[in-house]
Amino acid sequence: MNIKIPSNTRDNNYSIRIKSGLLPEFGQIIKKLVNDNIVILTNRTVYKLWYNKLNRSLKSAGIKPKLIVIPDGERYKNNTTCQKIISRMLELGVNRHSALVALGGGVIGDLGGFAASTFMRGIRLIHVPTTLIAQVDSSIGGKVAIDHSMAKNMIGAFYNPKIVLSDPAILETLPKKEYINGLFEVIKISMVKNDKLYDYISDSIDKIINREGKAVEFLVIESARLKAEIIKKDPFEKNLRMILNFGHTFGHALEALGHYKNISHGMAVGWGMILAIQLSYQLRFINTIKHDSTTSLLKKLIGKSKLPKIDPEKVWTTMTLDKKVKNKKVRFVLLKDISKPIIKEVRKDNFKMALQNIVAHF
Repeated sequence: MNIKIPSNTRDNNYSIRIKSGLLPEFGQIIKKLVNDNIVILTNRTVYKLWYNKLNRSLKSAGIKPKLIVIPDGERYKNNTTCQKIISRMLELGVNRHSALVALGGGVIGDLGGFAASTFMRGIRLIHVPTTLIAQVDSSIGGKVAIDHSMAKNMIGAFYNPKIVLSDPAILETLPKKEYINGLFEVIKISMVKNDKLYDYISDSIDKIINREGKAVEFLVIESARLKAEIIKKDPFEKNLRMILNFGHTFGHALEALGHYKNISHGMAVGWGMILAIQLSYQLRFINTIKHDSTTSLLKKLIGKSKLPKIDPEKVWTTMTLDKKVKNKKVRFVLLKDISKPIIKEVRKDNFKMALQNIVAHF
């Protein structure tokens, strides 16, 4: 699968290449796009699993990459780490003709992308996503960012990569917890964009959870294709693209209040979708049957995990920093039906009631 995404910025158009077993070809693909002045950014876990194979592919194409390895975790997606990366890039002789390869999940992609966008006013960026979340969501669309202590992704930009290279076979080494985190993003895009994909997930959820057959590759391709359709129509999140934040208003607040270490991004989005569905039901956009069926699907992924203990007032205050806030009104992406999202202002009392109902039933 080769998905083309046109650019409406100064960046060039780019494509997303998706194929199981594509990794050995990465070197030749990259060689056609950039010279051999490449720096790879990754974390310690991904370095142990995939760096040698990527390095072999690059060397076979005559590329000798430089390397930067950082610790794992969302809590490192901040300005301190970004400054360390830039300092190391200067020490390694990276220049404006270089390219940064972000080898990792969403944190590496966001952080590496932000570093690439600011280093010498911008160097070329290549995404090599190694998690399901990154392959279906975070590597697509040109968003790069670092977190602020008060709110997630508050410091960032739109910055397109040269290419996104996704090999779903890489996901075979992904721990089940991280795989489940990615499935929340897959369900998200199915709920806001495509009822057929949603029906497939609902009917095949056990096979999907067990990574049977070609289910994973199918989900990566379909999710990427659907997100690309939205990006093409609204690259700067002026209107349509905002539906991709379904579950993220509450989810990002959970992450920020947990200092980016108490809950994973995927699980936070899962709880965020449950809250949004509850709000959709309370405000009479969906009926009981739709509420129960969508919530039941998400429950299968959440399992025995519990919603962190939170102060509703603190959550509300944190959500007022969300990027969808307009005229100091907190707005949520809600559902009128599968593939029929709407963006609505929500009052604090409605939010508190929805949160109370979730706490009581989970």
